[in-house]
Amino acid sequence: MEARIRERFDDEVRDRVLARFGLNAEAARALGGFESFVFEIDRGAGREILRVA
Repeated sequence: MEARIRERFDDEVRDRVLARFGLNAEAARALGGFESFVFEIDRGAGREILRVA
């Protein structure tokens, strides 16, 4: 991923994205990604993947 894009995706942006899905940072684990940000989300009833491109 381009450094300029990674620099713009700070914790505040991550938290806003997660909030749009009704999630918080504690429920998300960053998995990395090539051209996007990928998180494993634990919703209690199961795990899901959230990809932010």
